[in-house]
Amino acid sequence: MSPDDFRLQYFAELHQTVFPSSHGKLTLAQVTDYFSSIQKVSEIVGVTVAEFLPWDIIKLKQTLNALNLFNNDKQ
Repeated sequence: MSPDDFRLQYFAELHQTVFPSSHGKLTLAQVTDYFSSIQKVSEIVGVTVAEFLPWDIIKLKQTLNALNLFNNDKQ
């Protein structure tokens, strides 16, 4: 997958434009087209999503933790 099209990959950290490892160039539209083509001639029985990392969720968690909004400890 292209990190420009799908940022939720382990190496595609927010605000990075140079990636520390090799990566694909497939867009989400291309993946949809490939799977649609396969489904026309065969049954898809499994798919793996590997190295998925929700960078935005991690950053949001860090922000909320810093604000102590959801911590039981009152400071």
